Amino acid sequence: MNIAWDFIASLVARHEEDDETDPFHLDLNPHSTPQRLPKGTSESYGRCLSLIHTALLTHANPERQALGLALYVLHPRLLFAPLPTGTGWYNNSAARVFRDRCQLFVAGRWQALFNAVPEAPPPLTNDPAPAPTGQDAIPQFDLALRNIRSGRLSAAYRTLISNGAASYGTDTLDKLDALTFIPMLDDPSALSAAERAAFDAFRLGPLCDEDDYLITQDTLAKLIETLPSGVSPGPTGLRNEHLKEAATTGLGA
Repeated sequence: MNIAWDFIASLVARHEEDDETDPFHLDLNPHSTPQRLPKGTSESYGRCLSLIHTALLTHANPERQALGLALYVLHPRLLFAPLPTGTGWYNNSAARVFRDRCQLFVAGRWQALFNAVPEAPPPLTNDPAPAPTGQDAIPQFDLALRNIRSGRLSAAYRTLISNGAASYGTDTLDKLDALTFIPMLDDPSALSAAERAAFDAFRLGPLCDEDDYLITQDTLAKLIETLPSGVSPGPTGLRNEHLKEAATTGLGA
């Protein structure tokens, strides 16, 4: 298993390199993910999350914990990679493929899963296809704007790059993110002077019994149930629906 973690460490190092010739980003899934898990695969997916959580939350080595976080970010790319041509996500064939991927994942075969993921669309060249203009451009931009207002940045991103209206890469995602989340002049979460004084008194006071703040599996499962459905998965491709289905098994919470 140490070899498997070495592979995750190599991806983290690759992500952190400032190499303009390598577009790899650990937290940017180049492919869309399904809205739900294939039928009957919740338990298999729960085992994958359980393995990640063991490394992320309970391992004594901080470096292993950091790699567990990296694996959590990466796992949608490995498990929800596009299926073979002609296979939809919600049939028996998809369920078999997904279970096989989960078995490889639990066995630490992350490099094999990563190598099987189709390559991302190539970046635009210096001579991209001409962007639509006039009436042809209006439906594309209207659709992108609707997705932005709904918080579906990945969908807006794919719409804009599909015909050369925007460039492929994190610059476009950053611009879309800026359009969605407009900075506020006043931070509503900022502490008042009285709140800051109370917080400092608590922070500098005696430690509380950790059992008073223990988050149980039942508590976490109830919190997952409250996550909204039908929202954007974010750049990693992980969806709230995936976590909800895994939590129903008792393995993924």
